[in-house]
Amino acid sequence: MIPEEKENTYANDSKIAVIIDDHRLFAESFSELLKRVRIFDDVVIMSDYKEYIYFLLKSSRKVKIYLFLDYYLKDTLGIEFIDQARKLHRKMCVIIVSTVTKLSTIQTILTHRPEGIISKSSGFNIILECIHSIEKGNEYYCPYMRDALNQLSKKEHIVFSNREIELLKLCAKGITIEEAARILTLSKHTIVSHRRRMMNRTNTRSITELLDYVRENGIISE
Repeated sequence: MIPEEKENTYANDSKIAVIIDDHRLFAESFSELLKRVRIFDDVVIMSDYKEYIYFLLKSSRKVKIYLFLDYYLKDTLGIEFIDQARKLHRKMCVIIVSTVTKLSTIQTILTHRPEGIISKSSGFNIILECIHSIEKGNEYYCPYMRDALNQLSKKEHIVFSNREIELLKLCAKGITIEEAARILTLSKHTIVSHRRRMMNRTNTRSITELLDYVRENGIISE
């Protein structure tokens, strides 16, 4: 958790960078680079979304937060809590910094309207370019992501909702329909309908084929 004495010390016009990434070495190296350029009043590393939600609840709504977020996190996908976080803090810019390469995954990310999407293979100059672009009120996609977006414009890709992703992750763990219904507080009929609709959209004939599809397309991690 964030130390109590640091939670409410930011001035209202502060600009804070928050990095949420499971890979500690990357997070710490990235943090040091951000500190050196002195764009932000503080740079904070967090391990998961629960810690971040707690941080938002304790922070002034006037502080501007740049959230650098990985797509794949240990217990969830980064995009799954963006909407909740935005309701808690409107002055927040979301920048996805990830290794995602699948077009279907990028399409899913886009449905959550991040201010920026950057590949982890980008140089630090791209990060700075992204920050400056967002400060001017523009969205930013690194060159790799721009190429991916050009490909997306030429063909239709299947997008999964947060609820569908939750169900897919449970199915990947071998959770039964009855257990999934209890966990998601839905009826068994609704769970079956969700699964059937996803199989129809992906042209798969079984839950095994559906899971193979979403894994191959990077929708959920292995």
